[in-house]
Amino acid sequence: MIFKCGDINFKYAWLDYIVQDPVHPSIGAYTRITGTRTVFVYAENDEPQYIVSAKIGSDVSRSIDNILLDDISSKETATFYSIFRVPGSTLKGGGGDVLRLIIDYCKLHGIDNFYTLSPIPFLKNNFYEIPNEEYLIEYLETKKGPVERFHLDNSATIANINYNADVSELRMEESWGIMVNYKYEKI
Repeated sequence: MIFKCGDINFKYAWLDYIVQDPVHPSIGAYTRITGTRTVFVYAENDEPQYIVSAKIGSDVSRSIDNILLDDISSKETATFYSIFRVPGSTLKGGGGDVLRLIIDYCKLHGIDNFYTLSPIPFLKNNFYEIPNEEYLIEYLETKKGPVERFHLDNSATIANINYNADVSELRMEESWGIMVNYKYEKI
């Protein structure tokens, strides 16, 4: 079952799992639930299985800096910036199904556009210098890495390549700070 932070049955103790987020470990739980950011939890028998962090705004977020800014003009686009299975989860391989459930939940609440802001964790292992957009798209379409494989195998398409989207030490070491917006339309 999907629970959105702020819903009556959402358990705030679930936010303690944010420290285990392998995608954006430096973004704390409080930041994820304030302003136009929120957290969704997929739980079975009151046990969290997946945690998904999102920004709800007027347009797709193309950088972590944009994720951290509040956009109160409208709430028609969700940008999912962290999707992870909680360590110890009994649900294996269900991330795509969970994302579809969250998108269905969002549609019921008037959100029409769905994107991710996703890292490319193994990019530097495959390129010796920063690739241009054409080479980067070709690389992503080969689905060599787990993130691109996850999104492209779950009906997403590549929407934007974002250079300097996350200049944290982790992302600079992995991918020169490049991130990808995947668009979900056919859910």
